[in-house]
Amino acid sequence: MGDVSPQLFTQIMNDPRYEREIMAADFLMLSHHGSNESGELMTKPAVNPEMCIICSNPNVRNNLPWSEVAGFQFKNGKGVTVVDHNIGTRGGSERTNKPVFVTCNAVAGYYELVIEANGRANLFDGPVARNKGKFCFQSL
Repeated sequence: MGDVSPQLFTQIMNDPRYEREIMAADFLMLSHHGSNESGELMTKPAVNPEMCIICSNPNVRNNLPWSEVAGFQFKNGKGVTVVDHNIGTRGGSERTNKPVFVTCNAVAGYYELVIEANGRANLFDGPVARNKGKFCFQSL
């Protein structure tokens, strides 16, 4: 979603050329670092992904993402596995098995999303976890 505003996102969603592709998205990079200043989080229900990644750190300026990101709903796809992990928000950190990942919570400093040729998606907490096959998220 980049830094798209809710108004522009709604405009794009109302264009029949893009609606089908947006609704079929499996992965979402949440706009504006999980802020809801302009209603950005209201656009999330329009997309029903398998996983959401938020580039943010609530311990720095602006305290993003907002706590509401922990309540997102996702596809109930078969073959999706999520390992318990932390979600850091301005409301504090919480343990969850929801497929919401905030980059500041990556132990290695960043997550690696690997999509294999067969379509399987794996999210790893850095290259050491990837080399050991220890995923945070896996979708068949």
